[in-house]
Amino acid sequence: MNALEMLRDQHKDVQALFDEVASAPNRQQKLVHFEELADRLATHSAIEEHRFYPAAFAKSTEDILLALIEGQLSIRRILAELLTTDVDSETFTVMLKILRKQVEYHTTDEEDDLFPKVTSLLDAERLEEIGQQMLSEMTSLEGTAPRRLAARETKYAGHL
Repeated sequence: MNALEMLRDQHKDVQALFDEVASAPNRQQKLVHFEELADRLATHSAIEEHRFYPAAFAKSTEDILLALIEGQLSIRRILAELLTTDVDSETFTVMLKILRKQVEYHTTDEEDDLFPKVTSLLDAERLEEIGQQMLSEMTSLEGTAPRRLAARETKYAGHL
């Protein structure tokens, strides 16, 4: 799968998971949906930072990528805090809304600013290759609860 298509699909899936967490009818379902959301966000960040961003690096994308990596750090910090917050608390609800906004900003910046530049930098074959690398990393993270890495990854942003 093309890397850009994969990331766009993940962006949509994450937004749907935010809705599921917010509308969960009970504590247990809310926790299950939130853990799935947290794992998806952690996995998404990992494949972007390890596979996609380095491949997309160029003089024309450097500033955007640096800002996106800083945004990922903010997302990780909120996520790490949420993982230690009671899902039934008002604090959780407020922080989840903040996380959603951060993710929406991040998604918009990627799709509106970075993806068009990447399309002009990388051909379809290279985007397919990157997509395969991202898929491979995603597969290796399945079942490992990648959300648990969020707290360890909040001290500094990733690098290019």
